[in-house]
Amino acid sequence: MITLLPFQEIGRDFLVLRPNAILADDMGSGKTYQVIEAFKKAGISNGIIVCPLSIRRSWVKRIREQMPQAFIKEILSAKTTPEPSAFNVVNYDIVWKEPLIKHFMSCTWQVLVCDESHFLKNIEAKRTKIILGKKGLHNKCDRRWMVTGTPVLNRPVELYPVLRSLFPTFLGKYVGFYDFAFKFCSGFNGPFGFDATGASNLPALAAILS
Repeated sequence: MITLLPFQEIGRDFLVLRPNAILADDMGSGKTYQVIEAFKKAGISNGIIVCPLSIRRSWVKRIREQMPQAFIKEILSAKTTPEPSAFNVVNYDIVWKEPLIKHFMSCTWQVLVCDESHFLKNIEAKRTKIILGKKGLHNKCDRRWMVTGTPVLNRPVELYPVLRSLFPTFLGKYVGFYDFAFKFCSGFNGPFGFDATGASNLPALAAILS
C-alpha cells in the first residue's frame, strides 16, 4: 500500500469534490492511485472502471493493494456478468458489447472511471456513443471521472465528446457539435463533407477548460 505525495493528495481531493472531472496529470504521476484513494475518501464501494486491455489487470492489482477489503470483478469477456456491489474493471474493446452493456445499463453505479479517456475522442465510435451518448452509460453513474495524461492527442475536436456529455453548461452556446466545430475547430464544409480537423480560438477554449 502506498501513501500519496502532496500533489497526489490534491488530485485525489479534486476528484472527491466533483461528480464530473478530468484528471489530466502527466503520465507516470500516479493517477491510478489518486483515483483509488478518492474511492476511499468518498466512501465509494462499487463502480465501473473502463481502461485499455493492456492495463486492465494492473487496475485490479492496484485496487486490491490499496483497498484489500474491496470486491473486485475483472470483466474478461462480453459474456461476463458484472457485480452491482463490486468495482468492475473492463476494457474499451468489450464494454459496449451485448450482453455486457445490457447488464451495466440495468444498474446504477457510484462511479464511472474512464482511464486513458482519449480513447473516447471519436464521437462516431461505438464505444464513445455507448459510454458518453445521450442515453449512454454515464447516465447510470453518480460520478464520472475521466483520467488521461493526453486529453488532446491531435486536435480540439477530440475533446468534444467528453465536454458535451459531462460539462455542457461550460460549453454554453457551443454545446452543439457544429457550433463547437465552427468556433474551436476551424470547421468548414469541404469537398468531402464537413471538416473539423483544424483549431481556432484556442485561448477561449483554454478559458473554458480552466
